[in-house]
Amino acid sequence: MPSPDMKYHVYFNLNEGEPWYLFFLEKDIVIDWSLLGVEFTDHTKFSQGLNVVRTYARSVSSEDEILFAQGSILRSPFNEMVVELKKPENPGIVFKIILRAYNMGFAIGYEFEPISKTPAILEENTEINFYSKSTTWEAIMQDTTGTPVTTSLNENFPVPCVFQSDKGFRVEVNQPAEDDHTKTGLIRNNQMNYSYKYLINQKSRELDAKTLTRVPFKIFLVSKN
Repeated sequence: MPSPDMKYHVYFNLNEGEPWYLFFLEKDIVIDWSLLGVEFTDHTKFSQGLNVVRTYARSVSSEDEILFAQGSILRSPFNEMVVELKKPENPGIVFKIILRAYNMGFAIGYEFEPISKTPAILEENTEINFYSKSTTWEAIMQDTTGTPVTTSLNENFPVPCVFQSDKGFRVEVNQPAEDDHTKTGLIRNNQMNYSYKYLINQKSRELDAKTLTRVPFKIFLVSKN
């Protein structure tokens, strides 16, 4: 799926029941194939054993959409692809993966239907597997004083944070500031080179299942110097 200006492309693939995404900036791979999905508190994983039910897409103009990120409000048109999936052992639940391609990056979100059948979410398994061929990456995050701190890629990172490569690529990972769960996103090294995934703070997610309709969007602002 391309962005409206055709400079960014987000790819989706279901490989042996596992959902993955890939991200290009023009002709360069920035994020290599990375896993998507979530896990419920009953340990049901919507990151494996999935079948595609249907896919559909739409385009939204900048006048109709405001892209919220912590500390900033951006207007941007986007193209959106929704992939609906099911697990054979949970036929009553539809799991939706929502991928948006903006002129400045992309976003990933999740939704479930019907809400009455979905327990609380324990962990979000969205990975960020940076493309490492002929490039190295470093992470820059904000400490409590607001001063940028450069750190190695073997630590946990709060959202928002910024990743930079020696080839000039910059990836800012963020969440909508107006969401009720802005402080629940974390990134964790999963023992793969330059691969991270979000963690959901379980204590902050102890909500009535009927109110938990979707996982907040993660926003990736991508650029190259």
